[in-house]
Amino acid sequence: MALYYNEKDSFMQEIVQQCTTLHEEYQPPWYCFNGFINFLVLIFKSFFRTNLPMKRDLLHAPDKGIVSIDWANDDVSKGCSADAPILAIMHTLTGSSKEQSEFMRYAASRGWRSCVLNRRGHSGMSLTTSFNIMGNVDDSVLMINHIRQLYPKAFLCVAGVSAGSGQLVSYVGREGPNSKVDAAAVLCPAWDLEGAFMRLQKCSPFLDRYLTDNVKTMFLRKKRNKDFVLQHRDTVEKCLNKTYLVDFMRVAYPLAGYSSYDEYMKRCNPLAHCLGNTTPLFVLNSLDDNICRKENIRYDLKDDVRNTVLKVTRFGGHIAYNEHGYPGNFMWRISLDYFEAVRKVMMT
Repeated sequence: MALYYNEKDSFMQEIVQQCTTLHEEYQPPWYCFNGFINFLVLIFKSFFRTNLPMKRDLLHAPDKGIVSIDWANDDVSKGCSADAPILAIMHTLTGSSKEQSEFMRYAASRGWRSCVLNRRGHSGMSLTTSFNIMGNVDDSVLMINHIRQLYPKAFLCVAGVSAGSGQLVSYVGREGPNSKVDAAAVLCPAWDLEGAFMRLQKCSPFLDRYLTDNVKTMFLRKKRNKDFVLQHRDTVEKCLNKTYLVDFMRVAYPLAGYSSYDEYMKRCNPLAHCLGNTTPLFVLNSLDDNICRKENIRYDLKDDVRNTVLKVTRFGGHIAYNEHGYPGNFMWRISLDYFEAVRKVMMT
C-alpha cells in the first residue's frame, strides 16, 4: 500500500489526514488470490445483482449526438433530500448503467443520490453523428451541467470507472477551474492511452482481443447503429479488421470527428489534460491489474500536480476489489469515504 501526492499541497494533506480509509491496506478474500480471479469474482457476482429501478434524462448535444443520465429510482434514493450529495458514475469501455447498480445501491445506503452518465452508444442508445470509445468532454460538460441545474446546491462527486476514468480526467483537466464537480475519483485508469493499449497487447493479448471484439460488437455490429455504420462505411471496415485496441484506435479517429490520429490523441488522451486539474482528485490503481497494468502508472507526476492523491494497492485486480462484509467492495467504500472527507474539509 502506498500513497503519492504533492507534499507541498496543504489542502490535499488535510484531506489525506481526514480520510482514514486512504491509509487502509486492501486485503482480498482468500479465494481472490490474484488480480484475474478477483476480476472473475466480480463478474460472477454480477449475475446475482437485483434490478435497480432507474429513470432516464435524455440529452441532445449540439451536433445531434445523444447521451443520457440514468438516476437511481429505488425507494431509498427517492427519499433523498433535495440537497443530498450526488454520486455520478462514468462507466467502463462497453459499460452501462445496469453494471453500476450495486455501486449506486451502496451510495443510497449512505444517503447519496446517484446516477450514471451514459456516453454515446451505451445503455441501449443509438449512435447518430459521432462515436469515441473514450467519450467526448463536451458531452460530459453537457451532462454535468444538467445535474448542476437540477441540484445547484448539492455536493457533486464523479467516479470514473476504468475507461470512464479517462473521460473524467479529461473533463476535470480541460475544464480546470470551470469544473462543476466538487470531488472526483479515478478508478483503475490506464493513464497514457497509447502506451497502455500497447502494453495490453503485449502482456495480455487474449484480454485485448476480447475487449476489442466487444467494442466492435457493441458499436459497429448492432442493428440500432446501422445508419451510423453506413455513413462511415470505409472507416468502419478498417475498424472491423483490427484485432487489438491500439490498432482500432489508430484508425477509428474519423468516427470521433478528428482529421488525424495525432489530433485525436491531443484532444482525447487523458494524460494531455491532467496538469490542468483543480478538482480534489483521488486515483486508485492496483499492481495486479491485468488490463490497466502497473507499468502504466505515472509516479513521476506526483510533484507536478496538485489536488491529487494516488493510492496504489498490491491487490485489487481491474475494478474488482472484492472484500468480505458490506458492501463487499473496497473500491466503492474508499471512493465514498474520500468524497466525504473532501466535503468535511471544504466545510471547515
